[in-house]
Formats: sequence, C-alpha cells, structure tokens
Amino acid sequence: MRSNFIILNLKFGKWILNKRKLVFVDNFLWMLYKIWNKFLIDFILGTEIPAETDIGKGLILAHGGKGVVIHHHAKIGDNVTVYHQVTIGGHGLGNFDEAYKEANKHKAVSAPVIGNNVTIFTGAKIIGPVTIGDGAIIGANAVVIKDVPAKATAVGVPARNIIK
Repeated sequence: MRSNFIILNLKFGKWILNKRKLVFVDNFLWMLYKIWNKFLIDFILGTEIPAETDIGKGLILAHGGKGVVIHHHAKIGDNVTVYHQVTIGGHGLGNFDEAYKEANKHKAVSAPVIGNNVTIFTGAKIIGPVTIGDGAIIGANAVVIKDVPAKATAVGVPARNIIK
C-alpha cells in the first residue's frame, strides 16, 4: 500500500512535469507537488524519488520503499525491484582520483543506469556513473562503484561479480 502511494505520487509529479500547457497553472501545481513530496514522501515516509528520475514500468519498492534514495538523473529500467535502505546516487565533486575521472569522462551524467529485471537488495549503494546490466542482482549492503554485467550477481564492499 505504502509503495503504491509513493509510485502514484511519482506519476503525478511526472504528469505535472511533462504537461506544460498553462505556465501559471503548471508552476502552481509543481510548487504544490514539491511541498507535498518533501513533507509527506521525503520526511514522513522516508523515501526520496524525484519526479525527474527516468523510471520504467513495474518498479517494485519492497517493504514500502523505506529509506530509498534515487538520484534525479538516474535511469531505471522495467520490472526493477528495490528493497529498503537502497541508495542509487550520483557523485559530486568528491575525492575521486584522476584515473577514475578520466575513465568515466565519456559518460554524460554521473548517475547510475539500471537495466531491466534487476533486483537490488537491502542496503545496497550504487554510486556514480555505473551501468547495471539486465537481470543483474545486487546483494545486500553491496557498494557498487563499477559496472555490473547482465545476469551477474554483485556482492561485497566494493562489490565484486560472483556469478556470471
């Protein structure tokens, strides 16, 4: 029930964001949505999924999406299951060495791209410009900072592929 409410709120935000017919009305609705989203969804329900996030069909927020944080530039495919306390985030101007920055400069956005039919278990952190392939499994509390191929299972800190 709780996750359905969060998904409904996300769809409402996307509708307002993409509607853009009457500027004054759209801006007013967007302001109401942002207030509603910040206080009810973020503060009370503890979930942060911006309307700007590109999310495919069939997103499942297991356990009501408690503590889920998703970057606004992240791309999430169809039929993805996300358990509680998961972070799918970009990185800012943090302490990354030059080799890492050079290796990832071709990626336009520093946020993750999640494929179709992916399962992300409790407490996993997917950080930076990484790609998670279709059908991959991210284990509980894994910290993913490198690409995960399709149908692989990634576990550990930092995450390693254990099944290909």
